[in-house]
Amino acid sequence: MKPRPRPTAPIKPGRRPTAPTSAKPRGSEGAEYVIVWRFQVKPGREAEFERMYGPTGEWATFFTTDSKCHGTVLVRDAARAGSYVTIDTWASRAAYETFRAWNRAAYAALDRRGEELTVEETAIAAGESVGGEP
Repeated sequence: MKPRPRPTAPIKPGRRPTAPTSAKPRGSEGAEYVIVWRFQVKPGREAEFERMYGPTGEWATFFTTDSKCHGTVLVRDAARAGSYVTIDTWASRAAYETFRAWNRAAYAALDRRGEELTVEETAIAAGESVGGEP
């Protein structure tokens, strides 16, 4: 596997590096693993992108085949044309990494199709949610 770029480092469109594994911090019981991506979509491809990455799109459908995926959200940036953010939520980092490992080929194929729609993809953040039950 390739090492994960710094969260704000631009990466090639369609590339979704995995976060390094580490032990769950103390006191994080109930925390979810959240992955945030920013995409700059090719002009004129926004509708296709929204269909692919939206709540009933291919990515959401693919992820939610696993019960440990708690959902994915697509946000259209009101201030930047063609700019979107996705927020993927999993039961844990281990659940996400296991899903990736078991579905490597399907994940890569879907990723390549998504590349055709974007000019840039940036990993914004990957980590555990804060808050919830103490």
